[in-house]
Amino acid sequence: METTLQRFESKITKAGPDDCWLFQGGQNGTGYGRFWFAGKLGYVHRYAYQQFVGPIPEGMCVLHHCDIRNCVNPSHLFTGTKLDNTRDMITKGREIHQAGAENGRAKLTESDVLEIRLIGRNARLTWAQIAYMYGVSRRAIGFILHRVTWKHLVKEIK
Repeated sequence: METTLQRFESKITKAGPDDCWLFQGGQNGTGYGRFWFAGKLGYVHRYAYQQFVGPIPEGMCVLHHCDIRNCVNPSHLFTGTKLDNTRDMITKGREIHQAGAENGRAKLTESDVLEIRLIGRNARLTWAQIAYMYGVSRRAIGFILHRVTWKHLVKEIK
């Protein structure tokens, strides 16, 4: 009968010792390899670390030097805190900035924001009235007018 480690290794494409070893099995929606071990579905980089390096300290993450999410080469893996993981992401330029209309939850367009700034500057309407016109909160209008949000939008309607 095939062991868990044998099953795992059958799903890996190994190149040289310094190259990425790519897991060819299932992946989640963000590209991290997933694998059944210890009675549950877990991440392959965590399994590889446990098998080839040692136990993962309690509460620690397993990070990639190479940034290849389905890489399981133990020389590419290291442990760190969640803060270390976030810092690693930022240092390597992988954080996602979705400002303004690019944010999937945005209710307003850039044109709406420019109009709101124009109305806020020239009309005698309250924030509540402007908010009602655009279907957002009064607080959102205040943030727009004081450039707390949508600050990347520098052009103005004259």
